Amino acid sequence: MSNIKIGEKLRFFREKCGYSMQELADEVLISKMSIYYYEKNMKIPGADILFRICQKLNITPNDLFYNKENIILEEQLKEYNEKIFSLKIQITDDSNYPILKKDEIALIKKDEKITNKVLFLIEDSNKNLIIRYMIKTENTIQLIPQNLNYSIIEYDEKNHKIIGKVIGKITYFDQK
Repeated sequence: MSNIKIGEKLRFFREKCGYSMQELADEVLISKMSIYYYEKNMKIPGADILFRICQKLNITPNDLFYNKENIILEEQLKEYNEKIFSLKIQITDDSNYPILKKDEIALIKKDEKITNKVLFLIEDSNKNLIIRYMIKTENTIQLIPQNLNYSIIEYDEKNHKIIGKVIGKITYFDQK
């Protein structure tokens, strides 16, 4: 079974079909609050309600319980890609653990304006991409990793180019 909770998937499919909480509730003869509780994983729908919801959303119960080939996450990634961010970068180290974990996808919005205490994607003079917090002091700008096993880097415009801000992440869950 997937690590994604059923409520998150229910909300995804409801929104994909264009239903508001109230509209779906009306269609399956339950309250809007019931839909809210299901989507927040506060309650689990009974079998009869689950089947009515699935029928209205044109899905099977397996679509809620199993994550076949990350279909939901791929569609979410595509939607984010079209609307919000400029780049996506796969994390290859643990320098920003636990904020960004290895193999997660960082979502980057192009923005070269330095903002204090924000995660940025930066290209160094060797064309390496790094993600670090930028911390301004009176005389310097430091690039600080979340994981203190990695070194702090002094930012300078000659050797570093700001690509953009990290605005989110996508996590892929194991298939089981």
